[in-house]
Amino acid sequence: MKYKTKILITGLIFVIGSMLFVSVAQAVDIGTFDFRKGLVPCGLGPATDPGFKACTVCDFFKLLQNLINFMLYMAAPLATLMALYVGALFMFSGGSPAKITEAKDKLWLLIIGLLWVLGSWLIIA
Repeated sequence: MKYKTKILITGLIFVIGSMLFVSVAQAVDIGTFDFRKGLVPCGLGPATDPGFKACTVCDFFKLLQNLINFMLYMAAPLATLMALYVGALFMFSGGSPAKITEAKDKLWLLIIGLLWVLGSWLIIA
């Protein structure tokens, strides 16, 4: 593959990856989880504050749900970055069968990891 073609494909992968990252960030912004409130839904501020809410058992389950949502929202951008890395491994393998096999193995690990995260979310949610 020519050098200019490799640069063009790398640029396209970077642009598409950036667009995916921005779209995930927007989805998180309009999603059900509000990062500004934090993961812990109770016990914020001193006990003398009128807006203070003591923690209950229900808040523990809300905390678990917040942690699951946070991990799910973080899986998409991390998977995008990993896909960009695997794409770069494919492109810069130089036709070496060992490097191509390594890149394919990492791609399968990425796919299995995504299925694992989404499957666990489906079971828990």
